[in-house]
Amino acid sequence: MRRERQQLARPSEKAAAEQDRVTRERARQRIRRRRLGLGALGWLVASIVTVFSWSMGLLDVSLNAVITMLILILVVQLGHYWSIRSGFNLRLADPSLTMPHLLFAAAMGLWVISRASEARPVLLLLYVMVMLYGLFGLKARDYLALAILACGGLGMIVAWDISSGRHASGIQLMVLEWIIFSAVMLWMAFIGSYVSGLRDNLRQRNQDLANLGRRMKHLSEHDELTQMPNRRRLIEQLEQAQDSAHRHGIGFSVAMFDLDHFKQVNDTHGHGVGDEVLEQFADRVRQCMRGHDQAHQVDESMADIGRFGGEEFLAILPDTDLAGAERAAERQLERVRSEPFSTAAGPVNCTASAGVAEHRAGESLESLLSRADRALYAAKTNGRDRVATESTGNDAE
Repeated sequence: MRRERQQLARPSEKAAAEQDRVTRERARQRIRRRRLGLGALGWLVASIVTVFSWSMGLLDVSLNAVITMLILILVVQLGHYWSIRSGFNLRLADPSLTMPHLLFAAAMGLWVISRASEARPVLLLLYVMVMLYGLFGLKARDYLALAILACGGLGMIVAWDISSGRHASGIQLMVLEWIIFSAVMLWMAFIGSYVSGLRDNLRQRNQDLANLGRRMKHLSEHDELTQMPNRRRLIEQLEQAQDSAHRHGIGFSVAMFDLDHFKQVNDTHGHGVGDEVLEQFADRVRQCMRGHDQAHQVDESMADIGRFGGEEFLAILPDTDLAGAERAAERQLERVRSEPFSTAAGPVNCTASAGVAEHRAGESLESLLSRADRALYAAKTNGRDRVATESTGNDAE
């Protein structure tokens, strides 16, 4: 039953992590929809200006061409909205659709400019809106590519106008328009690249802070030497086990371990060797728990067993009665005594003692731990390298 319950624990943790990822992605999708809304507002302004210019005879296009342009803009915007709303954009390399949006805007802008006459200098200002939209997500190289596309496109239009003599304005004026436009576009690309760099730095700083937060949380809940859960985290696990016992009737037991004659190891070989013994003891305990009791894993550590203090370790055994806890503790001690610990001072033989206690309905954690501690003391008193449990007559309170 314990194995089945712990196998259910892992999927639930994975499900929680997946839910957290989905929540973050939904937040990003909301931001993308808001950006698309701002882009739609920009398209509305540009469309109004274009239609107004056409109505004044400043665009050499037919009514059908203007209507087709407006329908095409509407279809593309609806397509972008559907892509984000449905989540299809998440399959793309650019889920924000910033570059496709701007490439379409650049193409439409160049088409309008190519059909303009005296209004061209004014309509060129619409390109500033295009470049500003790129601040939301373009990388430096994308910004530069967009600027080069705009400058090259206008250059081709100017060259065509000069060769065909389509505009009455002087060649010098058209060339000056192209030079100024190119300078503005390249400057916008530089500013955009700078903002992109700031955005990347901010994202990296946020990531570093998040990693630091996770690292600090890990350090606050784990023993630095053995990387096992520390006393604080074990208490939290005990509280959860107690809550499960109260709510769902799932009992649990605890086993408290202590290395025998550990002070002699430190006095004889030094604290460095003592640390090695503690680390290897922790490894053996982890391996034994994984092989038999299937304690669930959290943050690459065993959440049901950890270092309670000094050379003392505590195992929490959910859905396990006193007899089962005693058997589990015996396996742990057998694993410890099975072979010497390999240290810088050579092989060091060491054993451990254990005291186990089963949680009683309505019992406080202090009482439970006190009974386990008394059982551990009894194991030490009766010869060490053994498991002890308090008899019902002695521990009744």
